[in-house]
Amino acid sequence: MQMKWAALCIAAVMYVLAVAFRSRRVYFSTLAAFIIILLGMIFPGELFVLPKDILAMDDMTGMRLYAFAYSIGTAVQWNLLMIYTGVMILTALLVYSKVPEKLSSLLLGTVRIPALSMVLVFISAGLLSAFIGAFPALVVMAPVVVSFSRQLKFNPAFFLLSVAAVCSLEGSAFYFASPASFLFSEFSGMALFHFFIVSGKVSLFFIAQAALLAGALFFGLYFSRTVKGEFFVARVRIVSLVPVLLLALTVAVLIACSMTPIRFIYVSGFAVLIIAIFGLAWFYLFQKKTIAEFFDFLKNLDWNTVFYMIGIFIVAGALKKSGVFDDLAGIIVSHCGTSRLRIFVIVFVVSVFAGAFLDIVPYLILLMPVIGIVSNSYGFSGNILAAAMVAGSCIGTGFTPFTSLTMQSALSVLKKENCEIKLLDWVKNVLPAAVIMAAVYAVLLWFLWK
Repeated sequence: MQMKWAALCIAAVMYVLAVAFRSRRVYFSTLAAFIIILLGMIFPGELFVLPKDILAMDDMTGMRLYAFAYSIGTAVQWNLLMIYTGVMILTALLVYSKVPEKLSSLLLGTVRIPALSMVLVFISAGLLSAFIGAFPALVVMAPVVVSFSRQLKFNPAFFLLSVAAVCSLEGSAFYFASPASFLFSEFSGMALFHFFIVSGKVSLFFIAQAALLAGALFFGLYFSRTVKGEFFVARVRIVSLVPVLLLALTVAVLIACSMTPIRFIYVSGFAVLIIAIFGLAWFYLFQKKTIAEFFDFLKNLDWNTVFYMIGIFIVAGALKKSGVFDDLAGIIVSHCGTSRLRIFVIVFVVSVFAGAFLDIVPYLILLMPVIGIVSNSYGFSGNILAAAMVAGSCIGTGFTPFTSLTMQSALSVLKKENCEIKLLDWVKNVLPAAVIMAAVYAVLLWFLWK
């Protein structure tokens, strides 16, 4: 068996174990990366194709070390990881500041009609998740949803899980929305502002908001049958506006970096990380936190995803260097016919199911390069297939109540509120809107980007 197929088997086993044991997925990606590098060093040139300059030197030590050097230096997208880490810290500080919660309470306080207020909850949750991520947005909106439901005397289960589904939809809407949006931006070369307009076309942010509006209207009509009465919105006091200013500075820095021909590829990552460090210093010094509180704040951040992605990048790098991506792309092209619409639908639908039942981070890292090759084979001029892949997988996480961190967090809140939900009830009450949002997103993406 060729070494590249051994690497593919390692990637497949890692993926299965990561899905089956999600809480320990970082161990599986790290172990897979270690095995990949070890095989590359034991069999130089078999797994990682060696550059001509190293072959010309005929240095066996250099050949063996190439697997490690390429994996750590090239395969791992350090700039992306630094940006992701910095934004993760800044969005956590933003949630701490209570600014998003204040904006939501002000929005709800202007409307006294329950059904319309529910629509506003969905819209505000979606917009928040586009800019701070699905999980932080749900953390902000969950108390609002539970309080709203209790006051109007109905079960908050479907309402909260529907909000979680809406938050999941926004995973591809903006640069800060999710790991998926970061990966798509890195793969496609899309800068932050390209999520609004790209090549003169309406981009993913506005497409996602159209799908969000369709889902919000459905939920409003659906819940209006049972939601009656009056409610009040609790007042929220803002802790500080500093995190908002830091996040705004981050946006400005990322836009400036994308518009400047800078040779140092890590400049945007270092810049965002430095801003995040200033944010942490503000949190510790000016918010007068103890060392225990400071480290507790850091501990609650999603470090697992950061280290998880490092391992997957290394595995993906080996698959790319060994030619597996080209082979997989050839298989897809040979079995999907010549219709561009057919391949678009296949990629979108498969990605929805992947998001519904699997872990989308390795799915995107491992298969997005394959989709890039397929896209060239079908003559697509833009990144429509990659966008379909990212959008489908993000929307798919809202198709089931147990795959994403956002959904699991919603279920955890409901458990504390002694609210149970059966899978059949989920299928009847929440899934239809998720299907509507997916359909609207796919149709608009095809007609606007094809």
